[in-house]
Amino acid sequence: MIEAVYQISLTQKTKDFLEEFIEDIGNNYKHVFKIKLNISNIDHPLYEGIDYEEFDPDKKLKYFYKKGSANGPDKTPTSKITKILKYSQTNEDQLTKDNKKLPKSF
Repeated sequence: MIEAVYQISLTQKTKDFLEEFIEDIGNNYKHVFKIKLNISNIDHPLYEGIDYEEFDPDKKLKYFYKKGSANGPDKTPTSKITKILKYSQTNEDQLTKDNKKLPKSF
């Protein structure tokens, strides 16, 4: 009996460390903004802009999100901003003219 359970466990798909570590943010998020970096020279990455795409649950490993503590930063270089309009109004002095138009389109 124990041998049979062991054989079943060998046939089941196992997840690697990253799949276990990162969180599935579910279907609550519809929009993804990606920061584009040119890393042709690894010592000096260059900022190229921001891209937009609709959320795709199949790209969970690419989004690479892991929530941190309640009062601390997230554990990964990904962050959830749930209230874009409120965030942009609070940080309006830091936004460029073109970026001020973006939150109003939502």
